[in-house]
Amino acid sequence: KDHQDAIWDSISGDSMVQKRQRLRTMMQLEHYLEKFSGNERVNLVAAWHGASQEKVLNIAKGNFWKPRDLTAEELERLDKNMATPIEGVTDPGYFGRGIYFTQFPSYGDLYSGKVQASLSQEQEEGEEGKKGGEESSIMMMSWVLMGNVYPVVEDPFKKPNLLGKPLKEGFDSHYVLVKNAGNATTFVPCGLDESPDYDEIVISDPAQILPRYVVYYKRLRHSPLPFVLDQSDFSSSSSGSGGGEIKVVVWVDDKPNDPRTIETMKIVVQNQPSVRFIQLTTLAELKSWLSFSSSSSSSGSERNQGRLEEMVRTGRVRIVTNRKRMRDEGEEDAGIRLIEWVRSNNQLDKIEVALFCGQDRQVMGMYSEARRILVSENASEIVDFMAFKKIKWTKH
Repeated sequence: KDHQDAIWDSISGDSMVQKRQRLRTMMQLEHYLEKFSGNERVNLVAAWHGASQEKVLNIAKGNFWKPRDLTAEELERLDKNMATPIEGVTDPGYFGRGIYFTQFPSYGDLYSGKVQASLSQEQEEGEEGKKGGEESSIMMMSWVLMGNVYPVVEDPFKKPNLLGKPLKEGFDSHYVLVKNAGNATTFVPCGLDESPDYDEIVISDPAQILPRYVVYYKRLRHSPLPFVLDQSDFSSSSSGSGGGEIKVVVWVDDKPNDPRTIETMKIVVQNQPSVRFIQLTTLAELKSWLSFSSSSSSSGSERNQGRLEEMVRTGRVRIVTNRKRMRDEGEEDAGIRLIEWVRSNNQLDKIEVALFCGQDRQVMGMYSEARRILVSENASEIVDFMAFKKIKWTKH
């Protein structure tokens, strides 16, 4: 049977909006596949799986193992309360019972484990190695054959859903485009008009998976730079070196370690010592950071929430973004997509935003004093913006 016929036969009860969502999900998958393999009909993908070091190394030795199916009683308990603990089950699976992957390494990184250094490594690195601002992590990259794909739009927090249930009959995998749900590690299916932050692939049969690479990597932290704040907590940084209240520039750029970026930050701080930077690389990271800072799950995040609200209210937060980020949503227009998202959020309405674009004539329609959006290719003008100097609005 034709794959598309199988999809529509299995979802005959869908509303028109749900059908359009599923079609959009499949079109996005085909787009990703074509970029990866040059052929949207070849659904063999390179996918990432984040887990602890022990689990990743066990997978490397003996492949993934098939999760056991949940019993009817366990599914009934989950249906009544999705937080119900099930013996021997760490995660029942929001979008179906199976092995989870993503095509986005930054998403897999959210679930990756730290690497335990051997005694010899610790002795070799010594104290200087520990202070180097780097943290080793591990992920598995595998070839995944998706087969017949079921496009998921079911929200695990609403009914009916796929929470803990087997893959849909007649399908070899589930595929879902997800967005951040307001919590740093909670993601739900995108609405029809929403842009995805990441994707998730669910596989039931380990025979569809070929573990290929154990990838060791390091998260670079910029704490050695005194003017770059830790993303997870800025509540303790109440004043700049000049004694005044700090001002925060959220700089979204896909090359945060570029020497020119570091030099620009130094120039800004020389002009305005109270400025501090938060460095992010994608719109998804911006959404996650804002949701983390607004979370009330701990006393530290409560401080962050209050501090962020106060700083936004008093005009001490600005956002700067470049235009093109090929690994971000919108790709060549990623900066435009980010600004439109910020402006659609009423809580961020007072934040002034700058688009640093080398071809500003192509996007000058974004420039708006009323919407507090600066567009410029002039580095000096962007430096002044980041130094919280008053914007000299002009007619374009």
